[in-house]
Amino acid sequence: MQRLALLDGQEEPDASDHAMISRFYANKLAELAFKGLAWWPADEIPELAMEYMADIVADLAAPSFGMAAPQVTFEGKPVTLGDRGLIGLRQIKGVRSSGVPTVSEYF
Repeated sequence: MQRLALLDGQEEPDASDHAMISRFYANKLAELAFKGLAWWPADEIPELAMEYMADIVADLAAPSFGMAAPQVTFEGKPVTLGDRGLIGLRQIKGVRSSGVPTVSEYF
């Protein structure tokens, strides 16, 4: 809600707004996991993905607060806040380590 300028850094959302935002996050996380763009447990967002998920959830929540999807500039082009978040997740997905060791042979 801070992303939409509905709250300042010191305010807490009311219970119904918090529940709504949590639903948006949970539903989008499930969709992104299915698409291979989210790899973390719901309560452990990686720091690298946090800002991108905030963009995506803010974009989803905007209409619920009577706002249009926020437009931002990304690499010189206008995009929605949600699209910027998806682009960012795709970029970090490409560099994320699998954590699986690779055996290599040297000649």
